[in-house]
Amino acid sequence: DGRREVRVHSRPDRDIEPGAEPDWVTHAEGALSPPATPSAVGEVAAGWPPEGAEPVDTEDFYERAAASGYAYGPAFQGLRAVWRDGEDLLAEVTLPEAAGDTDGFGIHPALLDAALHPMLLAADAESADDGGMALPFSWNGVSLWATEATTVRVRLSPRQHGTDGERQLSVVVADAMGAPVLTVDSLTMRPADPGRLRAGGGRGNDGLLTLEWIPMPAVPDDAGASAGEGWAVLGQDTLRLAEEPGLGDGGVVCHPDLEALTAALDDGAPPPAFAVTCLPGDGGSEEGGVATAAVEGLTAVLRALELVRGWLAEPRLADVRLVVMTRGAVPIGGPDAEERRDGEVNVAAAGLWGLLRSAQAEHPDRFVLLDLDRTADPAASDVADAVVRAVRADEPQATLRAGRLVVPRLMRVRDTGRADEADAAGPAPGGLDPDGTVLVTGGTGTLGGLVAEHLVRTWQVTHLLLVSRRGAEAPGAPELAERLNGLGARVRIAAVDVTDAAAVADAVSGIDPAHPLTGVIHAAGLLDDAVVTSQTQEQVARVWAAKAAAAAHLHSATADLPLRLFVMFSSAAGVVGNAGQAGYAAANAFVDALAAHRRALGLPGLSVAWGLWTQASEMTGHMGRADLTRLRGMRPLSSERGLALLDAASRHARPLVVAVDLDPAGAAGGDLPAVLRGL
Repeated sequence: DGRREVRVHSRPDRDIEPGAEPDWVTHAEGALSPPATPSAVGEVAAGWPPEGAEPVDTEDFYERAAASGYAYGPAFQGLRAVWRDGEDLLAEVTLPEAAGDTDGFGIHPALLDAALHPMLLAADAESADDGGMALPFSWNGVSLWATEATTVRVRLSPRQHGTDGERQLSVVVADAMGAPVLTVDSLTMRPADPGRLRAGGGRGNDGLLTLEWIPMPAVPDDAGASAGEGWAVLGQDTLRLAEEPGLGDGGVVCHPDLEALTAALDDGAPPPAFAVTCLPGDGGSEEGGVATAAVEGLTAVLRALELVRGWLAEPRLADVRLVVMTRGAVPIGGPDAEERRDGEVNVAAAGLWGLLRSAQAEHPDRFVLLDLDRTADPAASDVADAVVRAVRADEPQATLRAGRLVVPRLMRVRDTGRADEADAAGPAPGGLDPDGTVLVTGGTGTLGGLVAEHLVRTWQVTHLLLVSRRGAEAPGAPELAERLNGLGARVRIAAVDVTDAAAVADAVSGIDPAHPLTGVIHAAGLLDDAVVTSQTQEQVARVWAAKAAAAAHLHSATADLPLRLFVMFSSAAGVVGNAGQAGYAAANAFVDALAAHRRALGLPGLSVAWGLWTQASEMTGHMGRADLTRLRGMRPLSSERGLALLDAASRHARPLVVAVDLDPAGAAGGDLPAVLRGL
């Protein structure tokens, strides 16, 4: 009869348990039939926009849509203008450059999707409470009349409203000259539960990564470095490498510091193959808790910065690997792994990993990071073997615990297939008291403001304390407060210096007991970028104070409160190691470790290591094309994409997640950081 039935099915593309088979899901079924004659296209072709049509405000449309649960990436943001013509909605839609070209499509799916976006404006104007998001359900009388359209005119005409929020409309799409492109006789929209959509995984977690530790890859014995080329120890020989027989043809020579090594070179000593130093040598102090760890951590980072700068300034050491060892600076286990027994992450030493990761990005093959067990000394031979194996395998970072050598890899959350990785029950953390207060640092900034509005719209937070350096005097702060109050929230904006422990404590203690503090989001931060050879101690200290020390102050001020949420905004720079951001990476690595430390104490703790956001802020507005190029393998995140990832991250079981928009093409042009090789 000329008709053809069509069905679309899918199932998860992921590793499954042996013997298990994921179910196929039917997404759509329908029928194809011969085309009819175009009709109703004249409504779009005649006079555009028609006389009497009233313009509809579309400013910040996609930001508002994201806050309501409709998270459209840059490829789908095609809405350019909207008018209301009686009950009809008219629109101009253009295919975004990010969506690619039209080759192979009858009508590009991003263009077709954007043609329906004015329906969101209609739903918002009607303040309809349909119990969910309105999404296309049933299409009838769909005809395609032209292909390769990139700019179109759209008319959406309501037909009827059904029960339970169901509605019908007709759709007419024409090109810029009014010629027909697509017509839909009847499109039925039905409400859908946002929680069920997010529970399906897919796009919600796409871009959310975790740091996994895998066994060191095997390499041939003759692949590069050997242990027989001479070793040097800088500082105290805590591992007694000098007592290890047969370690290097030239033995192991101990030097109290870098100056002593360079003096030996002046006297004619040959450069070693490896130089080993342990920072900080005492493994970090337990006295004073996190507050002391923040102070000791900055001291350790500044010492390491001077060592790195001095090392790079000595040309005779250009072919010598400097092995920087730490103790317990990185947690290597999953949420249930035995390695979590040490509350145990050495927060004071964690910043060293961020600093050295950036130094490795700027100066490949010059530094090796090796983390040892915090409480037990490995055999000197195991340490030497670990260093040699890491160099042979071209692995700049490794951890040695109980003789087990592992290396870091970022892995997609959606690829794990583990049911215990995340709780997909809803868009926000469970148990947030609607009468409680959420404190947001950096709350009047670009990112803080986006997050604050998202907390109100999507997480149903009704009481906010937004703190920043300038408080209510910050640009845009009054408008932000008015917008949030208009959404039904009660907002207080305060000028608080989060680098001052007393000021943070006063802000926390000053919260109305009728609406006690239930959540903290630390979004404040400061950038002061420079390559490691020109980074100053003053720059590092400023960045550290705004991010790391402030996080420690928030931890101390709230440690005795029954918080349900403690989220710290970190940076992928601390995990991947961005060139030019050594100080920033160090501060954020400290924050990542603090989240793990809080979890080990039974407190809520999550560090979200963000990639760059598209929307420029005071921190990132100065970044140019060269700065963006250094973000190897990552694209800037749109606001709606970032907020969707925040929702997904808040449901995740790990204390550290990395939220980025991966760019495989951008990574292919240069050396891929080892931590990204698993992707």
